[in-house]
Amino acid sequence: MRRWFALAGFVCFGLLASMYSPRAAAVTPQQAYQSCMNYRNSLPPNNEGACSVAGPQNFSGVSKFYYQLSWVDKRTIPPTQHPADPDKRFAFDGAPPSNPCTQLPSARIYNSGKLTQGTSICGRATDSISGGSVQCALTFTPISAPTQNQYSGGWETYGTLAPSGNLCAGSEGDPWKDGSGGALNPAPPVPTLPAADVAAPPKVCGGGSCYDTASDKYCATSGGQQVCVAGATARSSAGGCVSSGDATICAGSPNAPAPPPPPASPITDPPTQIKSQDNTTQADKVTGTLQNVSTTVYAQPSAPVESGQQAGDKGPAPTDPNEPEKGSASGGQDCNTPPICSGDAPTCMVVSQVWLDRCTVKDDKSDKNGNGQPDWTEVQPGDGDQYATGETSAGEVMSSDVVDGSKIDQTSWAGNTCPTLPTVMVFGKPWTMDQGYFCEWLAMLRPIFLLIAGFIAIKITASGGKS
Repeated sequence: MRRWFALAGFVCFGLLASMYSPRAAAVTPQQAYQSCMNYRNSLPPNNEGACSVAGPQNFSGVSKFYYQLSWVDKRTIPPTQHPADPDKRFAFDGAPPSNPCTQLPSARIYNSGKLTQGTSICGRATDSISGGSVQCALTFTPISAPTQNQYSGGWETYGTLAPSGNLCAGSEGDPWKDGSGGALNPAPPVPTLPAADVAAPPKVCGGGSCYDTASDKYCATSGGQQVCVAGATARSSAGGCVSSGDATICAGSPNAPAPPPPPASPITDPPTQIKSQDNTTQADKVTGTLQNVSTTVYAQPSAPVESGQQAGDKGPAPTDPNEPEKGSASGGQDCNTPPICSGDAPTCMVVSQVWLDRCTVKDDKSDKNGNGQPDWTEVQPGDGDQYATGETSAGEVMSSDVVDGSKIDQTSWAGNTCPTLPTVMVFGKPWTMDQGYFCEWLAMLRPIFLLIAGFIAIKITASGGKS
């Protein structure tokens, strides 16, 4: 009986002791990291290591994450990579700290250079545990297609720079890398990090339309109303057209399609209703392959059409309203490309009429390229009769005579007397030049004239002088 009382008392004492004994304090991630770093610093010299989070693993029946050291012994050649020490695992309570490479801010940037999907650059983040800097990869995603500025020749790309969650093998400010980790050539400029958000990048404009980089659309303005073709449609081979009011814009790659007939569009005679044609050199967002996007704007003759270029956009310099408009003409190389003319109205009328006369199909006649041939350009039977000639011998149109010295006029030999100078009136009074000086001057020049004339005569005589 005493034994039972002793056992019961021991159990009760143990329970009371466990109730009043202090509990072990929870280990924070910071404490576990510091313990791991202390162990790292205790290694022999010339050793390098990193404490990283691993787990979870069972510790005393509880699943926990822990910091663990992996290190390199630099005393060996080559340096020896050591695995993590299983006996040096520093567990902590709670969930592991967040990845610092997911904490960087995202931003829309408008960067010089041709940047495609997957292009990355290094950014700097702060580790919440160690307080140190961590280099993280920022990945670029294009919003619009990389576009070449036709006026400067440079490339610009608009897109989003966002954290990838991965470490970056480099330091902040390193050159851009492609999707495979290789350096871009030529290297685009590195943006200032953290990047400032660009909500409204400039448009890239031509003579009659603009590429809106913010919305990835090809647009023109008619009567204050913007009409646009979506970027994905415009960069396809089929292309597409969109109409608004009296205007229609068509875009495609490499050539823009023709507008649909009414009522799908207000365009009744496309060749004569073209207001502008622009070509934009761009690149595929993913592969970087170059492609040309052609944009044509059509409108009724009285409809006002503009590109929509505003201050700050990239395009042609604005014209001075005080200067006369300079004329220009393009196109018309074949019957599928009507001419575009601006400026002088009479000249534009002549250009258009010549193209219509050359390319208007009459009597359903066309060449192999589909180009029309007017009747007046065709050769009809008998057209050449009026220009026919009979047979003519060479003797009827040519003769040959030998020229000798007898044909040369040998009289006087440049004259034997000095000509008399006339009297001229100067300010109402007669004036006569000294005849003696004049004759002496001619006498000095006479041998030179005779020499030159003799040389020419000898050359004619020596050539046989056929007439």
